[in-house]
Parts: sequence; C-alpha cells; structure tokens
Amino acid sequence: MYAETAYHLHPFLEYFEQITYPFLGFIGTLPSWILMAYFFTAYLGVVRKKEWPHFFRFHVVMGMLLEIALQNF
Repeated sequence: MYAETAYHLHPFLEYFEQITYPFLGFIGTLPSWILMAYFFTAYLGVVRKKEWPHFFRFHVVMGMLLEIALQNF
C-alpha cells in the first residue's frame, strides 16, 4: 500500500531533487568531525533531558540510529 503511494509520488518528487543538490554539496564540504559533534550535541541536549516528553526523545534517538544505519549502505 505504501509502495503504491510512493510510486505515484515519484514523478512529483523529481522536481524537488534539484533543490537538494546545493545542500548535499554543502554537507559534503564539512569536516568529518562535524557530524560526530552533531550526534553528541543531539544526544546530550535532547535525549538526556528528562523534562522533555519520552515520545520526542525516543524519536530523536530513532532518527539518529537510522541515519547511522543508512550511512553504512
């Protein structure tokens, strides 16, 4: 069901592909330690704060784990 929706959205999303190229080029020019600093800042600043809802903290961690997993492919 989800694949069918994504299949129909693909021609529409191709128009936005050109917009992301400058952003990806900028990310590629950053030093490699910036992404590690981003990870530690998000972990220490968001995940360890008990004042924030568990739902938000959980999804931040899941997003970071998915980002790390996708970098290996």
